[in-house]
Amino acid sequence: MIAIIAILAAILLPALNSARERGRTASCINNLKQFGTAFVEYAGACEDRVPPHFFSSSTYQSEWNWGYALAKNGFLPASQVYFCPSVRTDRAASLPERTNDNIIGYPNAIHCYTYTSYGYNASLGTAALEGLKFVRIVNPSNKFIIADTWSENKNSPHFWIIKAFNADGHADDRHSGAANILWIDGHVSAMKDTKNTFHGKDYYFEPLIAGTL
Repeated sequence: MIAIIAILAAILLPALNSARERGRTASCINNLKQFGTAFVEYAGACEDRVPPHFFSSSTYQSEWNWGYALAKNGFLPASQVYFCPSVRTDRAASLPERTNDNIIGYPNAIHCYTYTSYGYNASLGTAALEGLKFVRIVNPSNKFIIADTWSENKNSPHFWIIKAFNADGHADDRHSGAANILWIDGHVSAMKDTKNTFHGKDYYFEPLIAGTL
């Protein structure tokens, strides 16, 4: 009997794990779609502009960033949306701020949003209070706005993604080897092997470049 149970467990466990990950992936996709709606609402209130990825000054010390802009202005206040359920537990444990309950639990925005599970396209906005206008973005279906993100440096912010694959923030293939990505036109898709297929590609990052695949 014990042997039969062990065999059944060996057969069923991978299927159960796969089903759980499909559920987490669906939840992440729903998060990104909510972000998409929030970015449109932000643009509607801000002269059709996307938010810059952060604003830094001697006074604010990077305490204003895109996540802060959405949450604190009421465009996307739900804390759980900023957290992907498929974030690896060892990575989440290394950063106390990066938990579902604590992501916006701090009064200081740099703690609230630096350790969100998603990274913003750093090419869309600079360290200024006005981001790029949506209407200026070329080929919006090929330009991403946010994606599943991780930083190899556990003490480094990763609320933005840069083209180079390095410690400052890069796409994280955490959904069965793929990263979920929200594109400027509002659709969400998954991309595998992002280190080679995504990073370094101007046509995904640079909003004013008309290059295509």
